[in-house]
Amino acid sequence: MCIKYRNELRAIEHRRRHLLVCVLAAWRLYVVLVQRDREVDKSRQTTQNKMAAFLDAAASGRLWMDQASKATLDELEGPLADNSRTATEQQTLKVETWMLLLFLLVKR
Repeated sequence: MCIKYRNELRAIEHRRRHLLVCVLAAWRLYVVLVQRDREVDKSRQTTQNKMAAFLDAAASGRLWMDQASKATLDELEGPLADNSRTATEQQTLKVETWMLLLFLLVKR
């Protein structure tokens, strides 16, 4: 076998392995993104349920019947503010992650 031919085969094999490693890394990153999206959707659904319960209680007048319900109002408002901030952070994370994916693909 010619040395040149052997070196070409080694280069082809190296390129193939490098490409597989890059694809595997991108796939792992994609899986993490999908899991985070599911968590965000779940928290968003929880927030919607809490908001619906709050609006229902406010519309029926049960919310202000006694002072004990005031604590319930405070409990409902706390998670809503946290979830709105979390959604913004998640959107920023998505953008950063996709930029990283693009960087990995362009790097090849």
